[in-house]
Amino acid sequence: HLFKTRLEDFQLPAHLSQVDIIISEWMGYFLLYESMLPSVLHARDKWLAPGGLILPSSTQMLITASSHDRLAFWDDVYGFNMT
Repeated sequence: HLFKTRLEDFQLPAHLSQVDIIISEWMGYFLLYESMLPSVLHARDKWLAPGGLILPSSTQMLITASSHDRLAFWDDVYGFNMT
């Protein structure tokens, strides 16, 4: 079965107790904004069968120094100064 819905709205059908794969675009942009990781971890703990997969399963953030003035948003990222 394939279920396409928001994790917050999802209910597993009564005849199923677990899933083999969870596919989710959980990262948001910059891996910070709109992050769905808490929802995916909740779904993993609630429905993922032993040995099941979460896809994608990892990510990487690369940051470099810059003096560009349009990067001022790094001064306050959810209350943290990233400069």
